[in-house]
Amino acid sequence: MKVTGGATLHAPVSAVWAALNDPAVLVQSIPGCERLTATGQDAYELTVTAGVGTITGTYTGQIALTDQQPPTALTLRASGAGTPG
Repeated sequence: MKVTGGATLHAPVSAVWAALNDPAVLVQSIPGCERLTATGQDAYELTVTAGVGTITGTYTGQIALTDQQPPTALTLRASGAGTPG
């Protein structure tokens, strides 16, 4: 799955940075994300349900927030695996 897009946020940079580092906000921001559990500093396990049409699956994976340059940039790296249903 490839997630692309963009958004213009009308909020102070510090508020956006805090939100991007908040697991409760991340779980709402990742399409299909059902669960996000911290496993370490800036590292999480996740469960995502995704699909195309009637073929959907539940996938588990990891997310890491890397290359952080507060408060202007970070890289969100994700990997996952699962069996479509």
